[in-house]
Amino acid sequence: MHALNNTGDLAEAVQCAHRAIEMEPGKPEHQSILSVILEHASDFEGALAAAEDASRLNPADKRLKARVEALRARI
Repeated sequence: MHALNNTGDLAEAVQCAHRAIEMEPGKPEHQSILSVILEHASDFEGALAAAEDASRLNPADKRLKARVEALRARI
């Protein structure tokens, strides 16, 4: 998924992230990656929603909490 993000095809990267979430909905890593991709696509509200989902899946991860707060500050 990171390779798609690096090629600049953000729409395809978003689709891949959504497929990964569908296949393994309990993995916060997929939501976190989607958040980063959406942020690169300037979809800050979508990025925040994905980061919040990731944080709910892994509430002990302080980096996810910090990401949520940083995205909230951008909106």
